[in-house]
Amino acid sequence: MRILIIPSADLSYNSGSVIYAKKLFMYLVDSGHDVYTLGNCLPNDMSQKYISNIIVKSNLLFHPIIDDRFVSNEMYFYMLKDILDAVDYIKQKFGKIDIIHAHYSSINSYAAMIAYDLLDIPFVVSSFGRDLSIGYNYSEKLRNFIIKSYLSTKKIIVPDDEIKRMAIEKTNVDIKGKIIKIPMPIDGNVFKYNNEDVLSYKKDKKIVISSINSCFTQEKGIEVILKAVKNVLEKHDVFLYIAGDDDDEQKVNYEKLKKMVETLKIKDNVSFLGYIERKKVGALLNASDIFVDARTKGHFSSVLLEAQFFDTVTISADNDSAYKIITDNNGIFFKQGNCNDLTDKINMVIENQNLVSLIKTKRENWVKEYGKEFKEDICFEKVEKVYLECLNS
Repeated sequence: MRILIIPSADLSYNSGSVIYAKKLFMYLVDSGHDVYTLGNCLPNDMSQKYISNIIVKSNLLFHPIIDDRFVSNEMYFYMLKDILDAVDYIKQKFGKIDIIHAHYSSINSYAAMIAYDLLDIPFVVSSFGRDLSIGYNYSEKLRNFIIKSYLSTKKIIVPDDEIKRMAIEKTNVDIKGKIIKIPMPIDGNVFKYNNEDVLSYKKDKKIVISSINSCFTQEKGIEVILKAVKNVLEKHDVFLYIAGDDDDEQKVNYEKLKKMVETLKIKDNVSFLGYIERKKVGALLNASDIFVDARTKGHFSSVLLEAQFFDTVTISADNDSAYKIITDNNGIFFKQGNCNDLTDKINMVIENQNLVSLIKTKRENWVKEYGKEFKEDICFEKVEKVYLECLNS
């Protein structure tokens, strides 16, 4: 098959959906397909074997669903034009495109819809959650992108039942027969850490807490974690690592968080790690006594999944998506946005080793029972089958 993938465009930044896109792309290439993907930059973690099939376009927004800064109609227009130019380039140089896979129902899927309407190229949409939990409510324009592309797409791939429910209820169109559930796979690179990396994150006699983020927008709940750490320090000696970077060009979210650390007077107990490579994500999780996922929106969290495979206790905000991973006491929930409840849960973990033992046992059982479902090859084989179904329908 000749396949075009339209992912989140910043291929140099390993957020959950970007990792997924790159892994899928490489799997399909290795499986013998003629695959192309778009980006606004080249990744720094791929060999030339794959790089040669990446088409770079300058007007692609770093993410198809943006809600924390202004995106003009012209920016969407030129992004749309770049995507369609890439479709034309592939078609002219290499021949007919069999299928397009647009990641997020968004401007990406809207562009795929136009290619389908005009050139009869069938397309598949992956909805990871941010499109429905944030984009759909953010603007009428994004809402129209979602609904119109859902109506035309052959299949809609979702990672879990909650996002399937959101797709059906929010769009109010007849799409039940189009939806296929395929989990987001765990990234095997997180297991390639070394002991030196683990030890570098350990803090002598301190309880290590980690928060790992794709960006620093308010929905990530980092402010809630900082306030809770301030409270926990009244009883326990803890140290918080915040991994990730601010995707805002002016770093306004990062500066706000740094100022908050100063105001709370906890700078000696907090470290901003910036972007860290995947194997160091694994090292940080392995070094952490407690991992906190405080996001307030219910889209899929790849790092929440990854944390289940490491010797740490997960404390997660009680968003809908988290309930799909924390299913049987393999973690603890706190009321999203509530720093006092998070404080209580952190203190409870620190003070109750029997609880810690129970959670770790439940986590190990969860991995044994459900972990295979998230293996890369199994998930990507299912996606490949979806393409074939679309071509044969």
